Amino acid sequence: MFDQKKIINMIEKATNVQQNMKDQLMNVKVSGSSGGGMVCIDMNGHFEILSLKINQNIVDKDDINFLEDMIISAMNDALSKVKKETAAQMKLITSKSGF
Repeated sequence: MFDQKKIINMIEKATNVQQNMKDQLMNVKVSGSSGGGMVCIDMNGHFEILSLKINQNIVDKDDINFLEDMIISAMNDALSKVKKETAAQMKLITSKSGF
């Protein structure tokens, strides 16, 4: 038989865990880089780019492909770090909440 009170409590607990995860992920900040720091991207746990910095020494109008490759590499580095950090945060939050 269904215990309506238990189901409501489980839904409330899941909602609280979800909000906690959302809050925690907003606080996650990582930096991805390429070219020894010539291109740097800061990203949060919601996969939003917070900043992009490009060293002016690598800007060459005759070789824009190089700059594009550096940006892609820095983004991929940042994305990889966010994925690792968010997985760790989610594991921590869910283990604390009993899920």
